[in-house]
Amino acid sequence: MKTAAELCALLPHAGRMCLIDTLVEWDDTRIVCESESHRRPDNPLRHENRLACVNAIEYAAQAMGIHGGLLARAEGRQVTGGFLGALRDVVFTEQDLAACPGPLRIKAERLMAQPGGSIYRFAVHCGSDRLIQGRATVILQTSEE
Repeated sequence: MKTAAELCALLPHAGRMCLIDTLVEWDDTRIVCESESHRRPDNPLRHENRLACVNAIEYAAQAMGIHGGLLARAEGRQVTGGFLGALRDVVFTEQDLAACPGPLRIKAERLMAQPGGSIYRFAVHCGSDRLIQGRATVILQTSEE
């Protein structure tokens, strides 16, 4: 498992905006991460002491970014930037993420990959409850290491 700091190094975020705490598992097509940051009072996505479920998209995007960074590293490249190009079929609950008593479990599966981008199916769970699911097109900028 990688530390939160090692995972954050794969993202263009810093400090409290690095939301993923733990890499549970990953391979060429999928990644599973966990996070407790949704319960932290200083979570930068909180608004009026709530963390709207739509913010789970950022958790999923960071998991996908970590996956892309790990894949690039394994291929001798480095991710220099990235962004969500599109979201499709997103379904989410109205639940306050901060009310989830345990870790958020973030899962992403790469459905398609082309140079510079991938399409992922993602879901974020609180225990057995699915909070959000959907598909995302991720655009990555890479360079040779």
